[in-house]
Amino acid sequence: MSLSSILDDGFKYPFQNKRIFIVIGILALLYPLLTIIVTITGNSLSVEIIAILIIVGIITYLILMGYGISIIKSTINNDSKLPTIELKENILNGIKYLSIILTYFIIPIIIMVILISNLNFIQDYNSIMGYYTQYGLEYGAHTPNALLINFLTKFLEIIVVGIILLVIFLIPLLIGFCRLSKDNSVKSALQITEIIKDIKEIGWGRYIGYLIAIGIIVGIIMFFVNIIIGYMSLMGILGLIISTILNSFIIVTFFGLFISRVLGLVYNLKDEEIDPYINYKPPENSY
Repeated sequence: MSLSSILDDGFKYPFQNKRIFIVIGILALLYPLLTIIVTITGNSLSVEIIAILIIVGIITYLILMGYGISIIKSTINNDSKLPTIELKENILNGIKYLSIILTYFIIPIIIMVILISNLNFIQDYNSIMGYYTQYGLEYGAHTPNALLINFLTKFLEIIVVGIILLVIFLIPLLIGFCRLSKDNSVKSALQITEIIKDIKEIGWGRYIGYLIAIGIIVGIIMFFVNIIIGYMSLMGILGLIISTILNSFIIVTFFGLFISRVLGLVYNLKDEEIDPYINYKPPENSY
């Protein structure tokens, strides 16, 4: 399946069932809308209200993530329709989804904590904030240049290492989601040797190439959409509500369904022939 076919399928897929699309959008809208309502009505955030908001946020998050797993599963099974919403199943799959993310990223998190600690990054940050507290927006004129340069250098080092770790662990994680969907097993999603085998069957070049291309295209679209949404959020309460609705239905719902569908289609490439132009091997010398 070509990249253009995958993208075309992915962009059309969320609208296969408009009713389900709307229901998912409402679920995505529920938590931020409740937060806005509580804020604009002037109600004090009591412990009870905060607890309710947290519970609603967690449950809706688990449902949405679990539904994404259902989409990947139906896609792997060559089903072109949006799966039905099964709250219990979606919540359980959402918990599995979250556990896989935590398992994969526990090592990068530990590495980043050690790096930040060894670089004394927090100490430098606190020192700069001390100047900011004392001098306000003019803190830059009073902060030693050596401290600022040292802080920025460490900040860039942390960003670079963080991006590298993200890419390294994201490559197997995405296949892990597919294996969770296919086998309904967290253990299957953590079997690195089997994941590497799946990627080889897809083709390393094709897999990484498709992910990069899809990421760039989606990133560009979301960038401009977020600019519009961000601008609207500055237009008073009505603008904030409209931007929240757009964010829930476009960013969370549409692209959530799109990404899950595309991920399942990419995983199914392992059952197709590898594109010879992407994973080309020269013929052996017959002489």
